[in-house]
Amino acid sequence: MLLWNQTYIEKQANGPPMNQQYEIERLKEYIKTLERLIYSKGLLPPPIKKNFLDALDIIFTVVCKVCDVKVSDIMMKSRGEQNIAFARQLIMYFCIEYEVGSYKYIAKRVNRTDHTTPHYAHKKIKILASIPGICRDQYYLCREKIGETLGLVHGEKEVIDYTI
Repeated sequence: MLLWNQTYIEKQANGPPMNQQYEIERLKEYIKTLERLIYSKGLLPPPIKKNFLDALDIIFTVVCKVCDVKVSDIMMKSRGEQNIAFARQLIMYFCIEYEVGSYKYIAKRVNRTDHTTPHYAHKKIKILASIPGICRDQYYLCREKIGETLGLVHGEKEVIDYTI
């Protein structure tokens, strides 16, 4: 009985058999290939390679410059003027698109209390981006500048190089 326990422990210490190890490596490669395909087809927005706090600061800076609004105006508790509200909604939209954090986290970053505010902003900006006008122009300008800053190339869809 002692001999059987020793061989069992030795097998556990050496790890899985070679064929299982090979299968694990093949599955990892397959998952990476699927991720590249999903991101290249635009089915999901690509992950940001930089720290998400850097991305949040970049989004705030770009949107405030494009919309000609101060960060302190965005952080006001009141709704403010229409251009301030639009800039705040743009910030929330891009935070959701680039997966900066949860809805609750995004709401706190723009000094709002409820998680439904970013959700509403995301829906509204999607609609406004499809209607020609100043809002649409500002949306595309922000999208282009944020993409350039984060290292994404914008055409019709975001494309990022995932070669290993």
